[in-house]
Amino acid sequence: MSMLIQPGPEQTGLFKYCGKCVMCRQYYNVEPNPRPEWVKGTPYDPGPEMRLRWQTELNSYIDKVDTLCEHSCQFMEGEYVLACTCSKMCSSSGCSGGMHGAKSSEFITSYGRLLITHFDGAGRLGGCFIEEIRGLDNTSPLPIENPKPLTQEYLDILNNLLNDSHMFNGTLIQLDRSRTPYEDRYNKKLFYKLIYNFNKYQNMKEEEGDDEEGRDKELAHKDYIINFLEDELNGIFDKWEDCKKKLSETQKKLDTSVNFIKKNKKSLNRTGSKKKKYKKKSKNDNK
Repeated sequence: MSMLIQPGPEQTGLFKYCGKCVMCRQYYNVEPNPRPEWVKGTPYDPGPEMRLRWQTELNSYIDKVDTLCEHSCQFMEGEYVLACTCSKMCSSSGCSGGMHGAKSSEFITSYGRLLITHFDGAGRLGGCFIEEIRGLDNTSPLPIENPKPLTQEYLDILNNLLNDSHMFNGTLIQLDRSRTPYEDRYNKKLFYKLIYNFNKYQNMKEEEGDDEEGRDKELAHKDYIINFLEDELNGIFDKWEDCKKKLSETQKKLDTSVNFIKKNKKSLNRTGSKKKKYKKKSKNDNK
């Protein structure tokens, strides 16, 4: 079962770390996971010094853009920015690149939208905005009326691709050479395909859930009717069994009486004759 992203309760700002993805585990958590053996000694080795530099640079960058983003961007209810998705921090130019001072960057929000920050050549913050979800061809608005919050499972997929970008030359992050200086940006075509599929199937699950809820109510009503009828029938059967028992007891008493009469028929007849004679004799005596 998929689980919604749940940042630690101590994170109260607009930018939050999920704490569970590969980026958090390797670079941003206070106590990151041990480094894999194959990474040690390579250019991709997130040693203690690099990890501390990444944390310091990213948090410093967030401090610069936090207030402006909060007041100039329209966020959905409960939406926040996932700090661990910063495009510049895991760039196609290599994980040792870091922020290199204040530059433009892109972040994924908890609803799968892109927050884009702009700095000019002098390092001054020019603005930030939320890019609306686009179509699969990255040209037209995507027809999703009810975007869903990302699950931790899906964020893990995105950040695995993000982490691989600096190792395999741009899976989810691409170097935009049309800008000076070069900027690391999300591969929009791939990103929006992934977000489109996520929202499509989340909405399908919700619709199926509504159908299942309707079926559950219908089945519950049928179960109620069945249980009611079973109780009524059980009551009738109980009364019937009670009547059968009383009838059987009455029949036994009747059979006992019939048998007694049959066995004692002669004696009963003699007793009856003596009584009649006695009565007749009594009448003669009186005369």
